[in-house]
Amino acid sequence: MALAPICVGWLIYFIHHVSNSISANHIVDRIRRETELVIEGLMPEARRPAIDIEVRYG
Repeated sequence: MALAPICVGWLIYFIHHVSNSISANHIVDRIRRETELVIEGLMPEARRPAIDIEVRYG
């Protein structure tokens, strides 16, 4: 009987975790983070323009 509240609590936590895992917002956020990590790994330097163009007004 003492373990019943613990099991019910664990079941509620599990259901909450699974519902968050299949949420579209969570999936899109995880994909965004993983994509950013891959891009940073492939291109560690900051992006700069290929050609320096001076703009002259006048």
